[in-house]
Amino acid sequence: MERVDDRRRFLTSGVVELGYLFETVRTDVTIVEMRDALLPREDPDVAEAFTDIAAERHEIHTGHRVTAVEAAFQDVLVRVEPTRGPIPRQLYYDRVPQVTMAEPRQARRDRLFEQLDDDVDAAFLAPSESLFYFTGLSMHKSERPALAVVTPESPPALVVPQLEVDRALDAMPDADCFTYGDATDPVSAARPAFADLVDDRGISGPVAAEYRATRLLELDLFADRFGFDDVRDLGPTAAALRARKDDTELETMRRAAAITDEILQATFEEITPGMREVDVERELRRRVLDSEADEYGVGIVTSGPRTALAHTNTGVREIETGDLLMIDMGVVLDGYYSDITRTVAVGEPGEEAREIYDVVRTAARRSRETVAEGVAYQELDRAAREVIEDAGYGEYFPHRVGHGLGLEGHEPPYLVEGNDETVAVGNAFTIEPGVYVPELGGVRIEDDVVVTENGAESLTSTTRELQVL
Repeated sequence: MERVDDRRRFLTSGVVELGYLFETVRTDVTIVEMRDALLPREDPDVAEAFTDIAAERHEIHTGHRVTAVEAAFQDVLVRVEPTRGPIPRQLYYDRVPQVTMAEPRQARRDRLFEQLDDDVDAAFLAPSESLFYFTGLSMHKSERPALAVVTPESPPALVVPQLEVDRALDAMPDADCFTYGDATDPVSAARPAFADLVDDRGISGPVAAEYRATRLLELDLFADRFGFDDVRDLGPTAAALRARKDDTELETMRRAAAITDEILQATFEEITPGMREVDVERELRRRVLDSEADEYGVGIVTSGPRTALAHTNTGVREIETGDLLMIDMGVVLDGYYSDITRTVAVGEPGEEAREIYDVVRTAARRSRETVAEGVAYQELDRAAREVIEDAGYGEYFPHRVGHGLGLEGHEPPYLVEGNDETVAVGNAFTIEPGVYVPELGGVRIEDDVVVTENGAESLTSTTRELQVL
């Protein structure tokens, strides 16, 4: 098994993006040349292109000794030489990258071990949203096992196939990689690499893994070293930490919600009778592709009697004049989801449809107004449910009033009867009461809400008044 340590991949001098350099360099370097990062890579005058403007902006200059504790400067490229020792491998970017979140992710790992039992030696993170949250590494599950191993004292370590090393180290430049090659049985190929990692870190157990995200495939990888009784569930601890969003996460979610609002309203303006539900969803997807969002997150479009199906798939029914039309959609931005539902009318709706709409709108407002630090999550459900039951539609409200939102479209906390845990600053969740009457149709109004020091904030702003298209 090859142990790959990024610090062995050296260059003696080279052009690097300064913000990236400061995230990973562990030795001092001296700047010998600088230029503006926005100039094309192939610019023939690259050696002379750096201007005094950038130097003044960042108060740096050639001959300046740079250490890892200085701030990241995203718009400057530098040519560096070592003051002492070698320089870790760096990447050249044609586009200036986002500054990584190395320190916040280390702080998250520190908080993780503060919450875990004292006897837990290590946390095993399979490809999942929690892997991204704690390490910055985004990987999909495949037939090739991959695990990040974090411990209270040592740098993180990874078991990854050789073809994933570069991606892994781009996200986790301080990690040690224990690799394996392709084989007909990837688990057997990975098992010795995992054993080397465990021995290197001195892990004897117990350990923690997220039951919900860890497959039997990964469990098989470390079953020889740790019995099932030695593997604690990391899930509740990870969920509790992820539920308290920091300012950076909340700002990303605000942007995602704003993009979603814009796309939804623009799509409403294109809807006409005769379109099919699937045509509306295609329009949503097209607009997402043209937006700042990374991908289309969730989507259900129903019309007419099919709006009485609380959860279903987008169909091929043609929209008719007088129909209710329900759109449940969201986007993903930098890993974070938005999730909004609006019900509109295509032409004038019937009297009972308007009545149901008013009931649901009132229920949603009542639930949002109940949001406050220290209030039990179940009270948010009760607030909406009371309005709907008093109006005589209680039997047609079959689901909880909301769910947590973040790196997943559905995650804790769950706003449901029986959940007496309390709302906390940093929580983000949906509030989405609905009434679904068979043969008539249904109404759901869903908003994304975050809890700040100043109280509840609705991220989604598309009007809650009934829109008649």
